[in-house]
Formats: sequence, structure tokens, C-alpha cells
Amino acid sequence: MGIRELFLEIFERYPQEYQRDNKTSNPYYKDRKQRIAQTFRPLLHVQFEINALGGQGIMRKNPYICFLAKDHQTNRGFYPSYLFDFENQGVMFGFDSALDHEPPEKLVSAFAARAAELLPEFNERDNDGYPRKIYAKDELDEEELLRDLEAAFYVYERCLEEFDEEIQQYLKPPINTDPGQMIFPQVEQAVPIIFNEQMRYWAIAPGENARLW
Repeated sequence: MGIRELFLEIFERYPQEYQRDNKTSNPYYKDRKQRIAQTFRPLLHVQFEINALGGQGIMRKNPYICFLAKDHQTNRGFYPSYLFDFENQGVMFGFDSALDHEPPEKLVSAFAARAAELLPEFNERDNDGYPRKIYAKDELDEEELLRDLEAAFYVYERCLEEFDEEIQQYLKPPINTDPGQMIFPQVEQAVPIIFNEQMRYWAIAPGENARLW
């Protein structure tokens, strides 16, 4: 199944299946995810993860197909993606970044500007400046889809390499500053005690230097 055929099938059936049963237990959802993987897996340069249609028990009303590099997730990272617009009968393809844990504004601007520079044929822009291209359902062309996918993957890898230091800093898990949930590096035991009516944690660590937090 080619990309064009896959997309046309999604336009044809997905909205009806969503209305009928929008849970991810719907057999159609599982079958589409498999078909998406089968269609795009042979086209990937490296082992990108394919994230599609929705999750956490619910199908997405307007489905997406995202391609995620190592350590990137839809809630923390950068990625190229397709987004289906059933109302306007089109597919939008381009770059995006997480909304839950947004990258620093300066990094977003730099990434978007560089991607747009390398993809001049993607002449649409979102609010962050990411380059995008819109395909009308009735004008889907397999060669164009393949060519644009190849170009987007090249630009994705190029931008990840050029902004690697900033991206790796952004992808690091945040440090938890809640005293009740602090993580003690190399700590064998952390014991809560009350001192002057305030909670303190006595951390028993390897060696002689236990500390009082």
C-alpha cells in the first residue's frame, strides 16, 4: 500500500469509525496503525519511531502520523508529522514540537527558521514558523508525497545535528524541586524527620558524608 492509497482510505473510513467507536480497542484503529507502520517503515532513513492516530485509550478526532527520533516524544521533542483535516479535505505535512513540555522559544525559532530555509517548497507556516505543506485530498500524488517525505527526513536529521547541544539540554528530564519528592543521587535511604515543626530529610548515603536536607 502506497502513501496515497493509505491516505485516501483514512479519508474514506476514519471519520465514520471515529463516530462509531472512538476507543483504541476499535479493530479499525489497530489495523490502521499496522498499515501505517507497514507503509512508512521501509521509507525511514534511521529507526524513527512512528506515532499515529492517537493514544491513551482514545482515537484522535483529526488523526496524525508523527516520526520521532531517538529520545523525542510527542510531549517532549521535535518531529515531522502529517495532520489530517477532514473538514477541509486535506493533509498538512511539516514540522512541529511538543506543546506539553515546550522547547525554549529561542530554540523553536532557530529550528523553525533553519528547517524553512532548507525546505523552500514547504511555503506554509504555523504560528511558530515551522514550514508546512498542504495536500488536497483530490490532488494527492504518490511521487510528490515520497519526494517531500525524503526531503523532510533529510532536514529533520540535519536540524537535529546542527542544534544537538541545545536539543539535548531541552530533552533532559526536569529536576524535581518538591522536597516531598526529591531524588537523592547515590542515596541508600532518605528518612523524613520533624525539626522545628518543619519537615527535613536525613539522607543516608554511601560513605561518611550523610547530609541533612
